[in-house]
Amino acid sequence: MSEKELSKKMAYEMFQRGYKTSDIAKAISKSKSTVYKYIQEEYDLHRYPEIRTEIKVVLFQGDFEKYILNLSFRDISLIRRKLSLGGTSKQEKIHAILKYFKSNSILGVYPEYLSKAIIKSANRRKAEETHQSYEDLLRLHA
Repeated sequence: MSEKELSKKMAYEMFQRGYKTSDIAKAISKSKSTVYKYIQEEYDLHRYPEIRTEIKVVLFQGDFEKYILNLSFRDISLIRRKLSLGGTSKQEKIHAILKYFKSNSILGVYPEYLSKAIIKSANRRKAEETHQSYEDLLRLHA
């Protein structure tokens, strides 16, 4: 384990135990901004898989908006960072997350690993379900 990884784990464990960031910075001989960055990286590493699992369950249940509104600011910021969304205030971040998931949940795909090919196939599949004469339309426009 490298010194950086060891410092990250130590900073995160100390933070969970309630130590101040200034004390953590002294203990691992890093600046406070580096300590904040380490804590955020470790938090993201542990919390994001849990959030992804929860989101998948909530998307199927249909309580997604309520779920997002009940998340902590830290979790909302984590989702925003991972999905490369905008927003500075809590409301802007929530709006960006809801808009992002709404536009992609219609297609029935989980929006984290989207590529142009996945979106194109999902659009085609949705169009076939929606329009029975989709094949005829394709032949007309081809």
